[in-house]
Amino acid sequence: MEQLLEILKYILPSLVVFVTAFYILNAFMKNQVLQKQIDYRSKAVKETLPLRLQAYERLSLLIERISPTSMIPRVKVAQMSAKELQVALLNNIRQEYEYNLTQQIYVSSQLWALVTNLKEETVNMVASISSNMPEDASASELAREIFQSMLNTKGGFPTTKILEVLKEEVKELY
Repeated sequence: MEQLLEILKYILPSLVVFVTAFYILNAFMKNQVLQKQIDYRSKAVKETLPLRLQAYERLSLLIERISPTSMIPRVKVAQMSAKELQVALLNNIRQEYEYNLTQQIYVSSQLWALVTNLKEETVNMVASISSNMPEDASASELAREIFQSMLNTKGGFPTTKILEVLKEEVKELY
């Protein structure tokens, strides 16, 4: 019994020191891992923030460029028929959208869905109005009908609303 007490006299303090050292080192290691994660995220944000801002800039440009109010004057040429203008507008919308497809990885799913819906609404509006035009209609007549349709759209054409969502997302980055 005396030998057991003698052994315990040496083992117990060693055990207490070991357990204490284990917990201190464990806490230190967890803190180091957490600090490395924070540093990594900070570095990642620093590197991706310019890319994300550029994506928002490009999407705002896309939104403006596929808006009929800016697209028609850019695409329409003199003596163009309504059918030719329709083809030019639809090609322009698709090209602009495809050119900016990669920007979706930098923005929220909600914003990208709004941009995609804007593209589809614009394509559908142009196609629908064009299908109701006479065969010999001029590009000017088609343009006038598109502008009239935009004015009659309940709640206005969605371009402004989407740009507001975009601006709100950019504000969240800061």
